[in-house]
Amino acid sequence: MRLWPSTRFPGTQVEFEGGLSGEYVQKFARKVVTAKGSPSLSLEQKLETRLRDVFQRQTDRLLNQQEETETPLPPNISIMGVDLLGQDTAPEHLGGAIFSSNPWLELQAMVGLDEVKASIQSIVHGIMGNHFREKNGQGPLRLGLSGLFLEPPGTGKTTVAKLYGRILGECGYLSSGELVVTNACEFIGPNIAASEMNTRRIVTKARGKVLMIDETYKLDPYRSNYGHEDGCGSRQRAIDTIVDEIQNAPGEDICVIMCGCKPEMEKMIRRANSGFARHFPLADAFIFKDFTKDELVELLNSQLTKVGCSMTDEARVVAVEVLDSAKEGPNFGNGVEVVNLIGRAMVNYRIRLGKMSPTERSGVVETCFEPEDIDPKYKSILCIDDDIKKAFEQWDGAEHIADQCKSLANRAKALRQAGRNPVRFMPFQMVFYGPPGTGKSSVAKQMGRLYKTLRLLATEEVVKVAVRGLISVQHVDGVVIPNLVEQRDRVTEQMRKALGKVLFIGEAHNGADYNSPETRRSRISETLVEVMNDPEFLGKVLVILAGPKLLVDDDLNSRLPVIAHQFRPCIEFKALTSKRCLELLTSLLHEDGVSMTLKPKEVKTIEGLFLYLRALFE
Repeated sequence: MRLWPSTRFPGTQVEFEGGLSGEYVQKFARKVVTAKGSPSLSLEQKLETRLRDVFQRQTDRLLNQQEETETPLPPNISIMGVDLLGQDTAPEHLGGAIFSSNPWLELQAMVGLDEVKASIQSIVHGIMGNHFREKNGQGPLRLGLSGLFLEPPGTGKTTVAKLYGRILGECGYLSSGELVVTNACEFIGPNIAASEMNTRRIVTKARGKVLMIDETYKLDPYRSNYGHEDGCGSRQRAIDTIVDEIQNAPGEDICVIMCGCKPEMEKMIRRANSGFARHFPLADAFIFKDFTKDELVELLNSQLTKVGCSMTDEARVVAVEVLDSAKEGPNFGNGVEVVNLIGRAMVNYRIRLGKMSPTERSGVVETCFEPEDIDPKYKSILCIDDDIKKAFEQWDGAEHIADQCKSLANRAKALRQAGRNPVRFMPFQMVFYGPPGTGKSSVAKQMGRLYKTLRLLATEEVVKVAVRGLISVQHVDGVVIPNLVEQRDRVTEQMRKALGKVLFIGEAHNGADYNSPETRRSRISETLVEVMNDPEFLGKVLVILAGPKLLVDDDLNSRLPVIAHQFRPCIEFKALTSKRCLELLTSLLHEDGVSMTLKPKEVKTIEGLFLYLRALFE
């Protein structure tokens, strides 16, 4: 450092704040020596790279100073501590400088993320502590800058990573602080050598920056190992190389953020080498959580201000209900969901604007969303009784089912008008019982449509499964006992597939069949109720048990009281009369272009055949 200025600026006097033996130069020198860069770089090359950044900061500082004070630039080169280390280096001033910086203020202005903000604040406090130690001639304590960003999409992980990098840059722990986003697939090569080369290349390019690896769980060697007991070598080499390159130690001049869902990341870390778990401990992970209802409303208001739009009070109520409904479905996008809602509203607003007359359009002075912009079908709730009547008017003997649907709709509307969340008071478990072919599956679709219209479910889709597909038993010493662990996993898997949807469980009576010791002893009903009541699924899946009348007879209720008390209402599906069956047959044939004229004796014969068929299935 003593010789470098004279070789680059001959004839110019270069001064360092505090002198070459002062605390700023000494601290800078320690950072250069301890920095982990490319192994091929000599100490002199590392120093030259760092000094270029120093002089760039000094030039920017002087130019800003000249603009503010309109004073000429000094003839000599004066390097201050802020030029050497990139921030106000006095420990007593560092906290104030960081906590009043733009990236810190932007981070605090983000909606929610209280735990993430607290974690970053803890790291900044650790950095301040290290500055005090260095001022007193002590070495810095190990401070892990790299870490894990876990959990759902749309919660601002990329934005936080970008601000985190800028904060670390302001603290002098990263020479750049920029964000580099990659996907785990970019590390994996066709063979072991290629994976190592890809990984080292990516890490080298990210020196001085934040390297964000999306979907990191794809690096799990055992995630898709095609039957190899030792796992995928290419993925394993990528992990080993990351561990080799990233020690998560002071002076490393890189921060690596690994993103993914917590369950998959836990599996990956558990199966990876021990060094990976030490450098990226789960205990220190940044946990991003789904936004609460209040946070979604705050985010909605923020986004509306950002795009220069507004909405009526009624439209805001509809927007909150739409977001609430989407939140209960699978793959909820959090902040992305809010952005998409506003995007759809903008499209609907333009369509509505295009239908206005020129006179009406001339009176529009601002972009203000109406309820129909948020949800074009929002009025369907108001006329839902008519929709239910129309849906069942062609069903013979379905008046009681239509009345049940109307009752559910009126209950939901009354609860909303009273300002209460209907999800807590509406049934999400039902029983459909009656002979086969009486429309249970079709009514399940109507229930899905009804709950979607009432914004109790995210979609009207129906997921179908037979109860025997959920049962798992094992034979121990000739005795059939339930395999409760696997059984719970099966039920949980189906419930996750049905999040925000209808789960239609057919042949439900087989879950307690007298003639089958496997199903009788499976305790499937207990498993089903246990999983349904899990907070992950409660009020988020409409579960319908379907089967014959045996499903609700008194004897079954006495054997499975948990089912009897949990599932309400019970809706009966009555068998069609033989006369109605013949009418339907005639109608179906007519739709295919076939006419049928029957004599009275032939009518009686066919009706008798229908009676015989019905008796076979009862």
